Amino acid sequence: MKLTAKILSAADGAVSFDMVDGGIAETMSDKYTGDVVLVIVPPEQVPIYKAYQAPLPYWAWCTG
Repeated sequence: MKLTAKILSAADGAVSFDMVDGGIAETMSDKYTGDVVLVIVPPEQVPIYKAYQAPLPYWAWCTG
């Protein structure tokens, strides 16, 4: 567990987890509904994720 989330806002309490398959998961509670938001980065996209720099949306970063 790390407070280094990149896709969701770490400033809003998002947490990053290294998954056993080599992927990365980010989770955060929605501040209005309390629902949990989950983003999963598959292992093949981890190099792109590690190079990603916010605030550009992650989908835009992936497409170049």
